[in-house]
Amino acid sequence: METKRDVLKDVLSVLPDRIDYRIRTLPEEIKSDIQEIRLRSNKPVALSCNNLTYYLTDKSFTADIFNNLNYFKAVKTDIAETFTKACTYSVYNRQSEISHGFITINGGHRMGITGSAVYGNNELINVKDISSLNIRLSREFIGCSKPLFETMNNELNSILICGKPCSGKTTMIRDIARSLSVDYGKKVCVIDSRNEISATYKGEVMNDLGNCDVFVMYRKIDGIEQAIRNMSPEYIICDEIVTREEIDAISQGINSGVKFIATVHCSSVNELVKKPLFKKLLDLNAFDNAVILKSQSHPSEISEIIDMKELNKKG
Repeated sequence: METKRDVLKDVLSVLPDRIDYRIRTLPEEIKSDIQEIRLRSNKPVALSCNNLTYYLTDKSFTADIFNNLNYFKAVKTDIAETFTKACTYSVYNRQSEISHGFITINGGHRMGITGSAVYGNNELINVKDISSLNIRLSREFIGCSKPLFETMNNELNSILICGKPCSGKTTMIRDIARSLSVDYGKKVCVIDSRNEISATYKGEVMNDLGNCDVFVMYRKIDGIEQAIRNMSPEYIICDEIVTREEIDAISQGINSGVKFIATVHCSSVNELVKKPLFKKLLDLNAFDNAVILKSQSHPSEISEIIDMKELNKKG
């Protein structure tokens, strides 16, 4: 079940008072369902709730983006104030995160940033003239991985967690990490390359990862290498696999006897087998099973578990 904590508290604390007030006065069933709060300059404040997006109005809210003309809009000063508060009034100290397009808010929430890119030495080093912010609320579902452990007879091999955006992939691997390290006493390293799994804030892991060792903002290939060399893990857990170099790093880890839990974006088994990197995964025998999650409306719920050898037949 979801842990009981006021997930809106820390998010609302970084919003301007006029936006904070309007969200606080919304019906409880709306507030409890908010997944994202999006501020765009001179556009309606948008609240993503499962399969619906609501827009604040002068008096309340609406799901109608076309006909209602009384939208409550965010202005440039709202965005500037929210950004500054989220940076705890020290933009310089948050530069590493900003260069990756986000800021972690106290409580483990994540604020995405868009604006004008600033490059240096052919690398993105900053974002200026910020025009929109997207705050994704961090919710924990303690125990959501229990059905997976039960299905696998409490013995997890290397597993690929697959699903659409917002289907609960990160929530699932977070709970797997917690359970492996606490309930099963395993040595677990988490390679949190975008600070989405641990939501580390000022050196403190905000989400419950049990007794894991966490590598925050490491490139996966670097984090995997450091973990294997220095931390003697039994499991390494990481977020989405996107490059051949990451697959090679995972393969080296598996050859060293480490098991891996990782994620990949896909909406179905058919989409998974068509991914260019999928064949590479199969050739290296990097994962034993693929876990397909259900839709956004059923986050972290398992649709099916497939043997990777069976997926090879579909590829």
